[in-house]
Amino acid sequence: MDGVALKISVDSLPAIQRLRAVASKVIDTVPLLKIAGEVMRDSIEQTFSEEGVPAGSWRRLHMSSIATAYSQGGQKRKKAFVKRTGMATKGFLSFATKKKILQGAGLLKNSITYRPASSLEGVAQLVIGSNLIYARIHQLGGVIRPKIKKALRFPIMTAAGVQWVTKRSVTIPARPYLVIRPEDQRNLTEAVEDFLTNP
Repeated sequence: MDGVALKISVDSLPAIQRLRAVASKVIDTVPLLKIAGEVMRDSIEQTFSEEGVPAGSWRRLHMSSIATAYSQGGQKRKKAFVKRTGMATKGFLSFATKKKILQGAGLLKNSITYRPASSLEGVAQLVIGSNLIYARIHQLGGVIRPKIKKALRFPIMTAAGVQWVTKRSVTIPARPYLVIRPEDQRNLTEAVEDFLTNP
């Protein structure tokens, strides 16, 4: 019986080599977790920049906190601030509108680090956060009470000058910065795809 056949040859070696390269990237999860850590650290920096998720959702600073920070800007500014009777000077208002929440010296934002954790039942984990002693209270909020004395005593700056305040407790509002932003999943997916597909 006469017949016809079509013979197809496929060189599978390049495909196999590519699959092996991808597999080797997945077996060791540390590089992949480091990429995810960088994506999430960028995300957290964006949250600091926008002062919350959604943007502007962190509770605003108390005016006395802004005044205290303003007065610490050198003797000249401090004297001018104390001399005037109101906080609503041009310099103060300019400072107040530019003052970023949780970003006085940038210590909290700059303390954010990440590390791959040991996998749990085959699931790779990434731990990201801050080891600063005050990081938790800003993330979760809470009440600060004295541990040794009967009351807390701290200075605040007012238009009349420095005033010492005594309180039994101070409530710190939650200003969560370790959060998942809406675009994080997309950014993580793109970063992982780029890692897996590029040599």
